[in-house]
Amino acid sequence: MFELIASLMLVAFLFGAVWNSVFMLRATQGWRRWLVLPSSFLVAVGACGFFGQGLFAVGGQNWLPQSFEWPAGSIDDVLTTADGGHIILIQGVGRVQVYDSDWHFLRGWPVRAARKLRLLGDENVEVLTKYERGFVFDYNGKLISERTYGIHEFVNLENSVPRSASIFVPTPRLLYIFSSPFLSWLVFATGFVGWFVVYPRSNQSNSAA
Repeated sequence: MFELIASLMLVAFLFGAVWNSVFMLRATQGWRRWLVLPSSFLVAVGACGFFGQGLFAVGGQNWLPQSFEWPAGSIDDVLTTADGGHIILIQGVGRVQVYDSDWHFLRGWPVRAARKLRLLGDENVEVLTKYERGFVFDYNGKLISERTYGIHEFVNLENSVPRSASIFVPTPRLLYIFSSPFLSWLVFATGFVGWFVVYPRSNQSNSAA
């Protein structure tokens, strides 16, 4: 259900960006016309980032291969393995990603509603999720086991996991906006401001005509 809602909202915003772009290109003149396409592009990209992350967070990424790397950006939940590799959790999209010691991406897999990572001593990692559940994977993303904790045991386990320092995962600059819902919404809002600048002038031009 949530996947359908997120998908419909994304399609609606993309359709709106195209529709408004065509309308304003016809209705505006002069330098303001040059704002139409950049503003519409920002609205479309921001919508893809914001609603795309929401869609992925509720299970819309299950079809992606392990070779797909989601732009991570700044991450708080980072584990370092015995061989110097890194395992991160991107909570916004519910995805675990594995890197080598030089931060070269190796693989990733989805874990819905993931909240915390816990490194186990047998080269496995446990992903703690909502509803007091834990999923144990090996470093290749193979599910080893799962269990449901009691509420008090789960809270104590979550609190026992040390908070890692924030780390910036190497991410292409053009993809950085997809690493955070806030950044995606900021890009969307910037494009909307461009539309706001254009719309009043187009209305005035139409009235004068």
